[in-house]
This record gives sequence, structure tokens and C-alpha cells, in this order.
Amino acid sequence: NPYPNPVFLKRVNGKSLFIGSGILLFYGTLTFALNKTIPFDGGSYNTKNMLKAYASTFAPVLVLFFALRMPYTFRVGKNAISTILWILAIGLVLNFANTFHLFRQGYGGMSILADENADVGMFYIPLINATLGVFTMRVLAPTAVIFAFAFLCQPGWFRAQMLPLKVLAVSVLGLGVLGSVVSGGRAAVLLALVYAIIVALIYRRVILIFASMCLVFLVVLFANIFSKFINNDMPIFVARPLQYVMIEKGSSMRSIENSSDYRSTLFIEALKEWKDDSRVFLFGRSVYTAMDYTEVKKIVGDKESFLMVNINSGTCHALLPSVLIQYGIFGCLLYYSVYCMMFWFFLRSFQVAKRDGYSEELKIISFVLTLSTGLGIITATIGGSWFGAFHILMVILIKSIAARDEMEYYAALKAEEKDSTFPLDPGPSSIGTRPGFA
Repeated sequence: NPYPNPVFLKRVNGKSLFIGSGILLFYGTLTFALNKTIPFDGGSYNTKNMLKAYASTFAPVLVLFFALRMPYTFRVGKNAISTILWILAIGLVLNFANTFHLFRQGYGGMSILADENADVGMFYIPLINATLGVFTMRVLAPTAVIFAFAFLCQPGWFRAQMLPLKVLAVSVLGLGVLGSVVSGGRAAVLLALVYAIIVALIYRRVILIFASMCLVFLVVLFANIFSKFINNDMPIFVARPLQYVMIEKGSSMRSIENSSDYRSTLFIEALKEWKDDSRVFLFGRSVYTAMDYTEVKKIVGDKESFLMVNINSGTCHALLPSVLIQYGIFGCLLYYSVYCMMFWFFLRSFQVAKRDGYSEELKIISFVLTLSTGLGIITATIGGSWFGAFHILMVILIKSIAARDEMEYYAALKAEEKDSTFPLDPGPSSIGTRPGFA
């Protein structure tokens, strides 16, 4: 813990987020005890599955709770932005390498767990028995776009940087856009472009707005000129996101239509189950023992097995029905309250940093997180999942940068007070450079 808790936390009302996360954790503990001691009679329970489900939901909340309460911080130098860009660049390169490796083996983007894809080789990470995420690029690439583009749009930032950092920022932006295209996610390309346009509008970058519009036009033009090649020869990962702007649709459009149909039906059926019983409506019913998708598919077919397996596990490919089934209306209200409090924390961080003279790093990062979290709540509701480690790490990073700024200010103030005891030394004054700290 290199820094103490900053005064900044009080100014952004971090206490409300701390209390909200504590209440949510308490509620989660109660519902776990309820479902463990008095299981709902709609299905069979398994403690291991329950623990995994609760960990997925509440582990980030627990870390957030302690991060706000304890003086836990990162040691932050003057290169936080370059560090973020390097992390994004390394993550993008690793995922591109993994995607290219899968493409060469004929992996087309369908479920990696299905029998027909069982022979596809995966890169395994030793010790933790994990693999590189097949769909990581769907989140990583748009995140890279918004961070890199926001840094580039910041007035005077690009001009003040050394050439290597300029190249790095532009490279991360380009890799993020390309990664969105090859991610296989229908919304990844759209989300990346929306991020870029919103950032350009906020910073009133007319040229960049025009460039973004031209980029959209070029993507549409490219997709339609080479539609035959894309539909017949390109991996389905690349073809899927481009189907919406193509006049001649390919076979991957059928997978999109099937996916949309499956997910919308799952959304509706999950809400029906949630409303059918008063206990599930109020407190949820956690998750049941996992089903074998392949075995169920042999009996009831593809769509029904998709619905049964996902409703059984409470994972509905959208945050709203997932949280309602697992934790009920009370859990839903508490979880969304904490999610919205996190958005408010980032927004207040940006406002306070701008008003009280904190570093440019803090202002830029807070702004990016405000935008991404606000849109993230909407996209997660209709097609996403729980907030995770990324948001928590960003809360700790903001807290760390604020603590560093305050310590530097107070150190400079102390040094100036010491110098003021020597009236013959009229050195430059630093008082007032950050009046909000006083």
C-alpha cells in the first residue's frame, strides 16, 4: 500500500459505493444460505455449481468493497497512460495470435465445446489449467478503441508525446478496430465505432468525426465489393459482423438469425420462470446442477437444449434475466444500484479531477471509464453479463492516481513552506497550482 486513502474518495462520494457493495454482499450471503438450506423445488442443486455462480457475481463486489475501505493502491508513476496502452497492445497481439492459430486449423467461430470442434488445438496456460479466451476480443478490442481514441483526442496530448508513444497509441487504435472485425461479435464493430464517434463529438473533433464517418462508409463499401469473397472464403469470425451492411448475405447470416432467435426466446422464457413463483420473483433460486448440453441435444434438439441448459444454469446471455432468476427482484435492484453507483463514481471522478486540478491522467482515464461503464450497463442488460475485474482494477487505479497527486501536492506545499523561512530566496511559488487540494 504505497499511498494512504486519498481525500479524493470523499469528494467523489466513494462511501455510497462502499455501503452499496456491502449491502449487496450481505444480500448475496443470505440468498446463498437460503438456497443451500431450503433449496427451491424446481431443480437439483450442487454446492460446487452454486459457489462458482456466486463467485462470478460477488467476487468482484467483494474486492471492490475492500478496495474502497482499505488503503490499497498501486504505485503509480508518471506513465500510467503508456502502461495502459502497452497492456492493451500486448493483450491484442496475444489474442490476434490465438485467433490466427485457430483460423489456420479451420475453426469457424461456433462453440469451441461442441463435438465437431473437439479436434481444434487450444493454447493452454500452465499451472492454472486455462486457455486463451476465444471470445476475449469482443470486449478487449472495443475497450482498446475507446482508450486509444480518447487519449488521441485529448487536446495537446498527442503533440506532447514522444514518437514511440504516438506510434503505440495509433497502433492500439488500429489493432482495436481490426480486432473488433475479427472478434466474431456482431456488436463489437458497432460498439467500437460508437465509442469513437461519441468521443469525437464530446471533444468537438470535427475532422475525427468526419474520419469516423468515412471509416464507416469504407467498411460498408469494402464489405459489399468483396461480399462473395467474405461469404465464401473468409472465416465466419470475420463474415458475421459484416452481414448487417452487406446486400448479398452469406451463410453466416443464418447463424446470426438463429442466434438472435435463440437468445430472444431465452430472454423471454427466463423472465417467465422468474415471474411464475413468488420465491423466485423475490429472492431468486440460484443455479441448478449443470446439464450435459450434448446429451440433452440428442433428446430435445438444438434450440430446446440451448434453452434448457442456459435457464438451468441461470446464464441467459443477458444480465437482466440472469440476475432476476438467480437473485430475484431484490437482488436485481441491489446489483444494478451498485453498477450505477460505479458509473457515478467514475463520473464524479472526472468532474472532481477537472474542477480541483488533479492530473491529466486522472481526468482522461475517468472520462473513458464513465463513457464505457455507462454504455456497458446498457449493453450488458440486453446481451452481456456481470461486471468483472476490469472495473475494480480501474477503481483502484483512479484511487491510486488521486493519492499520488495529493501526496505530490502536499510535498510541494511543505517544501514551499520550508523555503518561505528564507526571505532572501524568492523562488517560484507552487501554492494555488491545485487549489482544490487545500
